[in-house]
Amino acid sequence: MNKKVVSLHKNRKFRANLGNLARQQIVDARLALGMDHTEFASKLADLLGWPVEATKVESWETSATPPGDVALASNMLLQHASPFQGSKVNDDMLGAAVRNRYADVTAVYPTRSQFTSEMSAHEIFDDASEIKAAGLSLNTICQQYPTERLVDLIENGTSVELLFLNPTGTSINEREEEEGFQAGYLSALTQLNIDTVSRVLTSLSDDALGRFEIRLYDEPIRFNLLFVNDEVGVAQPYLPASRGVDSPTFVLEKTRQRGLYQTFRSIYLELWDRGTISGY
Repeated sequence: MNKKVVSLHKNRKFRANLGNLARQQIVDARLALGMDHTEFASKLADLLGWPVEATKVESWETSATPPGDVALASNMLLQHASPFQGSKVNDDMLGAAVRNRYADVTAVYPTRSQFTSEMSAHEIFDDASEIKAAGLSLNTICQQYPTERLVDLIENGTSVELLFLNPTGTSINEREEEEGFQAGYLSALTQLNIDTVSRVLTSLSDDALGRFEIRLYDEPIRFNLLFVNDEVGVAQPYLPASRGVDSPTFVLEKTRQRGLYQTFRSIYLELWDRGTISGY
């Protein structure tokens, strides 16, 4: 048992005002989603299956204690919304408890294809000030996001780091064999993506050039990693004998405590430091 854990229930002077915490959760969720009371009431009604009036939402935020199903529904709305849009709820006790229970994992998708169908590249990158990505071919940013838009981001101050599995290395050949692809298939796809995204350089001003870098690494591929604004991360493992698109996807949100976000961020930083500058 962790001796550092302190039970507040043993302190007779402590009285947690759970009603206020629940009301604040409703306020935080609605504001984080950028909705007024009417819009939020409509979304709650869709989840709950019964009518919710805007005036009821107002009362749950100010005086009445929201029922448990309403609190859960508001949390579901917040988690279903794009975590890449930069909106954050206050770090209240209830929110912290939920995040800590799941080690800062905020969403899980059975496959990468399901993740990409529900989370578009525009939702992920459009408001980014920092993008760090490491993996095999990095299709999300190279194939699903317009090069012109990426140029605009970098010109407006966004820093971008892309770490590709070396298309001429031995590790990519081993992955091709493991996934059952013909020799050279993944190498050609990765080289195509590198060539595609390298065109960004020809469109960047001198001031912006330093904010864009491509590196290569040649190590056994274990994860596809993506970090945006040092706030949200995406970790996608590579499974034995399975295509990358069929592997699960974990969405992580940085918290004050060290969790999975920090673990995968450290993996990325170590890979990046060992990477070699591409000859683009």
